[in-house]
Amino acid sequence: MMRVVVTAVELLFGAFATAGDKKADPLSKDAKKELKMLQGEWTLTEVQRAGKKSEVKDSKPALEIKGTKWILTGQDKSAFIVIHPGSDPKCFDLKSVEEPGKGEVHEGIYKIAGDTLTICIYQGKDKQRPTRFEATAEQPNTFLLVLKRVKKE
Repeated sequence: MMRVVVTAVELLFGAFATAGDKKADPLSKDAKKELKMLQGEWTLTEVQRAGKKSEVKDSKPALEIKGTKWILTGQDKSAFIVIHPGSDPKCFDLKSVEEPGKGEVHEGIYKIAGDTLTICIYQGKDKQRPTRFEATAEQPNTFLLVLKRVKKE
């Protein structure tokens, strides 16, 4: 079961790589402030896809957000190119720089409640930002991830 969850997470984030695109628009002042709250290491606690929920018992950090980078299990995988902290729900975009989806922008929403980060992201070929934090059977290309912040000792 754990291997299936890890594979799902790797597939989800594997489509993204460090965005070295110097032409990307810089993040706004409000977006940078919001990004600062996302910084740190996160442990995955739950994954949902196509209406199926999987609990995760692994206590190792699965995701680190460092600057604009998303670092998955120690490897740079992506970067934020847009954050809209004033929207409801809060939105973000990630741009793929790895094949086969190089150049694709994946849209997502997120929320932070204390030390819990909830992300819902669409990974289909077209653009279709999620509007709710759910990944139902009718949305096979949408993933919902729940993560807990790793506390510094």
